[in-house]
Amino acid sequence: MTQGEVDVFIVVAPTADLAQGVSTLLSSNTASAIPIEPISSSVTLDECSWRVKTTEDDLVRLLPTSPFNSHHIAELEKELKAARDRYSAMQLDFEQFQQDVHELQTHYIKVCESNQRLLWEYLPQHDPTITNIPTISHSIEENVHVIGNYTIQAVIGEGQYASVYACITRARSSHEPCRITAPSAPLAVKVIDKSKLVDVLALQRIQMELTALQDPLLRHPSLLFLREVIHTPKYIYLVTDCGGKDLFEYFGPHENGISEATTIQVMFKIVDAIHHLHTHGYCHRDLKPENILYTPETSSVKVVDFGLCMKLDRRHGSSKTLSDFCGSPGFFAPEILLQETYDGFKADVWSLGCILLELVLGNAFFLSIWMSAYQLEVLGDRALFRHMMQQNLENVVKALDNPSMHLYSKNIKMLLIKMLVESAKDRMSITEVYEHATFDAHRRKRVVHKSSTEKSYQESSNRGHVHIHPMSNPPSPPRPKSEEHGTGKLILPAIGKQSPEKPR
Repeated sequence: MTQGEVDVFIVVAPTADLAQGVSTLLSSNTASAIPIEPISSSVTLDECSWRVKTTEDDLVRLLPTSPFNSHHIAELEKELKAARDRYSAMQLDFEQFQQDVHELQTHYIKVCESNQRLLWEYLPQHDPTITNIPTISHSIEENVHVIGNYTIQAVIGEGQYASVYACITRARSSHEPCRITAPSAPLAVKVIDKSKLVDVLALQRIQMELTALQDPLLRHPSLLFLREVIHTPKYIYLVTDCGGKDLFEYFGPHENGISEATTIQVMFKIVDAIHHLHTHGYCHRDLKPENILYTPETSSVKVVDFGLCMKLDRRHGSSKTLSDFCGSPGFFAPEILLQETYDGFKADVWSLGCILLELVLGNAFFLSIWMSAYQLEVLGDRALFRHMMQQNLENVVKALDNPSMHLYSKNIKMLLIKMLVESAKDRMSITEVYEHATFDAHRRKRVVHKSSTEKSYQESSNRGHVHIHPMSNPPSPPRPKSEEHGTGKLILPAIGKQSPEKPR
């Protein structure tokens, strides 16, 4: 449009900034300013394809065509429809997946329930090798604070498939005859979660633990005494005497070792208990500080946790070899990893040597030096494990020769070295350990008091004979947890609850 001498352009621009740019360009190319009227606020998608109809080349180049033409819009709409179709198909697939998962979960629960019934109801009644697990009862009182005649208190230990709680005998009800009774002795109850035991091997290990704890031949002041077994639909409760804290906690303030007098006192009671165990054909197979309860005030020692215990035939001086991989890092014998079979009794001696090592050389040496051979990356390589174990045995000898160890006698040092011999054939037996000169004084004292002690202990055992309880079922709740359990101690888990393959 021409009006006088001035060209007036009406520019449809998407933005005010673009309109201002056009105005600036036109103003720079003409003698007078060219008024521009931006109407970007009312522009629709179709109107975005705009041009200024003019012969000015610069203006045409400045105002390009928008890509959103009708052809492109049709393509985008087609892609959008395809995306919506894919979304709908994926939504249907996801709904089907959720339904399949729900069906699998339902089937899995049924299989687990069937497996539990097979393990805990059918096999104990029909397998003659599994006779110590009592039948399930559905009438005994059971909740987070009470099981049968016992009041459950704070948790005092945790394991892979069980927790241990302090407990006491419940007070008699008000309608029972009043009588003067002594305060309830402190007890412990091991609560085994049956849902975590899913195969026959686990069942056999519970059977073996009960066999050992109920064997009257194993009554010993330093072996755990079982008072009662209670079997409910979800748990098995083992009510036992309550010991002190485990040796691991006792090591805490003694990073550089414990005095020889205390070490010999504690170690002799442990050796005495294991000697008694071996004499009657049982090997423990999971000896470690966490499984030794110690009460410094009374010097009481209790060996606990017989979950990996095994009874072997030792008649005529022979012993059946074992092949399953078990024990705890830092304490299992080299042959358990390096050989296809091993002697469980000699493996126990090695574990006792590891406990003695930590008592004498201290927790700091044990964690920084000894444990280096038991790291997971080392255990996967037999040759590397053997090499590092040989190095560590040399480090033990060097550490014992250190001038700082002058407070320890030659006897206890030699005992430690002879217990930690890589070859099981050349390693001391439990009888040789028991009869070692290190323990002469304690052994003589043990002989002097043996008859009176055993008589007193036997009377106590008879009064508290093992009771196998027929069981019951109000709903079995989750077991209570204790806020006091956060000790911050390092837990060395037992290997072998599921018997992994040995590395090649």
